[in-house]
Amino acid sequence: MGQVIEMLSRDIQLNEKELTPPGFFEDSEDSSRSKLKMSECNTSQQSSVHITITQVTPR
Repeated sequence: MGQVIEMLSRDIQLNEKELTPPGFFEDSEDSSRSKLKMSECNTSQQSSVHITITQVTPR
């Protein structure tokens, strides 16, 4: 328990440019595939886009 308190007590610097909204993470590789699928959707064809949602909840 002491180790947890020590870790949580440390001052840290966050890179605010790297922060994402909670509950959603999109891999850059998946993003490029999604954009490709979306551009294909602009034609008369229908296609599905795979979306991955990762949610982390505290214990």
